[in-house]
Amino acid sequence: LQKLGFKNFHGIDGSEQMLKIAESKGLYQSLTRWILTSDEPLPIEPGSYDLVTIVGGLAQQHLPWDILPEMLRVTKPGGFICFTLRAEESDHRRKLRASIQELVNTGLWEKVVERYVENWQKDMLETGLSEEYADGVVAVYKKK
Repeated sequence: LQKLGFKNFHGIDGSEQMLKIAESKGLYQSLTRWILTSDEPLPIEPGSYDLVTIVGGLAQQHLPWDILPEMLRVTKPGGFICFTLRAEESDHRRKLRASIQELVNTGLWEKVVERYVENWQKDMLETGLSEEYADGVVAVYKKK
């Protein structure tokens, strides 16, 4: 992102451990611990960001499927929302997909690219990290 001209990075995560890792990179101007839910909007002014990314957060038992309007709220008009999600079908993923399509249908954003990625990330089991890889999807949408 820096090579593309982005200079101002803010990180938000619900995990103190992940924020410590982010801090060690020396990249972020601010880091905030926050658990995003549909009832707890981000502590961010509307239209603050050119680009909002969610990597690994739109999974079942992570962020709720209905937080996409909040991502749009904090993105500037013409800005981008980039996110990843697992490729396997689930009730959570179906609801997330319906939410994505509703935002397209209502003209709030448009799809720029959506790419299927084989062996995207190591699978998580109840017992921990697996040696198997799960497929995923990387998507970029543009706020209108």
